[in-house]
This record gives sequence, structure tokens and C-alpha cells, in this order.
Amino acid sequence: MNMEEKVYRVFVVNPGSTSTKVALFENMKCVISRSVFHDSGRLMEYDNINDQLEYRMFGIRKFLHDSRVDLTGLDCVVGRGGPCYACKSGTYAVDDLLIQEYMDGQEYGADVYIDMISGKCTDIVVKKKIKMRAGETDKSVSYK
Repeated sequence: MNMEEKVYRVFVVNPGSTSTKVALFENMKCVISRSVFHDSGRLMEYDNINDQLEYRMFGIRKFLHDSRVDLTGLDCVVGRGGPCYACKSGTYAVDDLLIQEYMDGQEYGADVYIDMISGKCTDIVVKKKIKMRAGETDKSVSYK
């Protein structure tokens, strides 16, 4: 019997000051990645990055549509960086109510390493969080 490896689809979002970097991974392979640039003058119309959500989402949705990227069946969405709403770090089940203090279970994190020249993913390391301090991981165990 030929057992095929499960293909995990992970969408990564990294908001920056004037762009939002997005990437779709299938296991270790980066299927597509792009920096979606936002007009700095338009960004200055907002009080903070949280207020820019709809404007940034418009650019991301346009990129996804124009690139024919289908996010149906994702296994995970990873948010990285950006001074957004404060929340405890960890892994969240995305549903209508995303309230960390009511969630049970073990927390995990993921570090995604990208080659700066080729833009390709070189490694993904999953970490089981053992001890947290002030919303940050103080101690963890890495899995490969």
C-alpha cells in the first residue's frame, strides 16, 4: 500500500509598517509569497495599525484573487509580527469568538525560516510551549 504524506496547507501573514507579507506553504514548500505594499499616505489616515485592517485586507484579497490562490481547506493560519491587538502567544482555534483565556489545551508555536536570497522556506520548527511569562514564551521544547 502506498501511503502518501499529508499535505499541510499553512497561510502566513506578517503585517509591517507599509506592507503585509503573505505566503502559502504546503508542508515545507512555499507555494507563493508576496509583499503586498500599501500606500503610506493612505496608511497615515488611520490612527493605528488595527484601524488599517479593512484597507490591508482589500490588498491581500486582491493579491489572492489575481494570483488565483484558493485558501479553502487550510490547516493553519499564522500571524507574525506587527503591533496589533495584544494577545497571549500560542496556537488558537479560529472561530467566531477568539478568547484566549477560555481556551484549553497545550500551546504550540512555529518558527518559519526563509532564505533571504531565494525567498524559499528552509525550515519550520514547531515548539511546545512549557512556560510563559508576560505573554512571551519563557521555555519551550522544539520538534522537527
